Amino acid sequence: MQLPEISVRRPVFATVLSLLIVLIGYVSYTKLSVREYPKIDEPNVTVSTNYRGVLPKWLKGKSPRFWKILWLALKAWM
Repeated sequence: MQLPEISVRRPVFATVLSLLIVLIGYVSYTKLSVREYPKIDEPNVTVSTNYRGVLPKWLKGKSPRFWKILWLALKAWM
């Protein structure tokens, strides 16, 4: 009997066998060591702007709103 024939005759067995293979692969992947790769720092993004004549308290929380409005305007334009 070949695998396609077994899969057609016993679908539950084929499903359990597939899940077992996936489980073994996941366990093996989590056990792998990463000795060859160098240690890296996570990237950080900083955005700074210069608004002349505006108090900081006026700008607090305004940036996400600005980008949302800009994104909606671009989507409407396209």
